[in-house]
Amino acid sequence: MKKKNNEREKKVKKLNETYLEDNTNINDINNLKNNLPVKKDEWFSRIEEIKNSVNEEIKNKGYLEENKALKELERKFRKAIKERADKKNSLLYSGGIDSTIIAYTLKKLNFDFKCFCVGMKNSPDVEKAKEYAERIGFEIKIKIITEKELLKTIEKVMKIIRSYDKMKVGVGSVVFLGINSSLKFGIKNVFSGLGAEELFAGYQRHLKVLNEEGDVNEECWNGLKTMYERDLTRDFSIAKHLGVNLRTPFLDEDLIITAMKIKQELKISKEEKKIILRKLGLKIGLPEEIVLRPKKAAQYGSLFEKTIIQMAKASGYKNELEFLKSIYQKTITP
Repeated sequence: MKKKNNEREKKVKKLNETYLEDNTNINDINNLKNNLPVKKDEWFSRIEEIKNSVNEEIKNKGYLEENKALKELERKFRKAIKERADKKNSLLYSGGIDSTIIAYTLKKLNFDFKCFCVGMKNSPDVEKAKEYAERIGFEIKIKIITEKELLKTIEKVMKIIRSYDKMKVGVGSVVFLGINSSLKFGIKNVFSGLGAEELFAGYQRHLKVLNEEGDVNEECWNGLKTMYERDLTRDFSIAKHLGVNLRTPFLDEDLIITAMKIKQELKISKEEKKIILRKLGLKIGLPEEIVLRPKKAAQYGSLFEKTIIQMAKASGYKNELEFLKSIYQKTITP
């Protein structure tokens, strides 16, 4: 019986991988201008090409020194925003440094945009997003989510991403609800801060590599590759399902090149992550309080993760994984 179940799970996994390949429209990095989707092998290949080119340049010219790195990052980021902006734009906003830099740049470039933030009542992201938007001076729309709405969203997201992985479902629900809010205002060009964590060493695993005296930039390269299955298929398949263009300026090819020519000491220390990105925030005029705010992942900052755990417990499940798996089995019929 166990063998049959394992074979069935492998078959389902293969079916879901095929489904995602056919229903994901990742059209950033080198295929942005012609708006063609990028498949997994193309993504891996292009990241490897960029990596080889960057490493050769570092070998010949060395890493960028801090002042030059900041100037280049600012110039490349403004360019990335300009190339992706439309007449009307929206931004999935959480009050973190990544989305705040996007918002501030859109504002400085005089683009028409609205910020959208979703979360449970009293969630940290909702409170900070509202506070920062008012302080900096850009329009924000807040949507407070109920348990009932979250459960319905989880079911919809599972149908799209074909997974009950708690991280994918949690983050995917934030993305789905944010895009859905944008659509109610007729805005289909949606900005996201996806990619910043990989480029500027914002994850705990980057700190782990640092503490083990490893190569943090190598981990950044690995993350840029593996984010295809971990993050890109999730967010871009949701965007395609909802009929919007998801814009990820941090995954602009020129910006990746610049970011990966920055030595790891300017990205992370034992006390702080994304150091150079925070310095960029200060350079362009963001308040220090906003720039230095420690930010939790979307599923935590929205309180979606906590709410899912509570719903699982109330429904009599041992943990959230069993709870999500039960929803998935009822929702998806392979």
